[in-house]
Amino acid sequence: MFIVDTDGNLLYYGAWTRLFTPTDESENPLMPESLPLMIALTELRPNYGTMWLRGYDDVRRHIGVTAFPIMESNGENIGAMAIYWEIQYILLKIDYLINA
Repeated sequence: MFIVDTDGNLLYYGAWTRLFTPTDESENPLMPESLPLMIALTELRPNYGTMWLRGYDDVRRHIGVTAFPIMESNGENIGAMAIYWEIQYILLKIDYLINA
């Protein structure tokens, strides 16, 4: 999970996400403004996307990301949050539920 303020300053991040370069399926780096977290922050709307990350074990993983702006009760934007997960894990769970 990532949480940023309105200026994009990182306020919180999950332990394993300290160093990574998000890429597309062909290993082309993704532009920061195309990432779901930045879209949520700049366009003030929820967003979903996928990317590939290389883990500490040097294995590429397909990652799903859902991001959304964080708003005060008065409607003021105070930042954004992104939640991520490995897509293969989700597909295995869905397959298990379908075939159970």
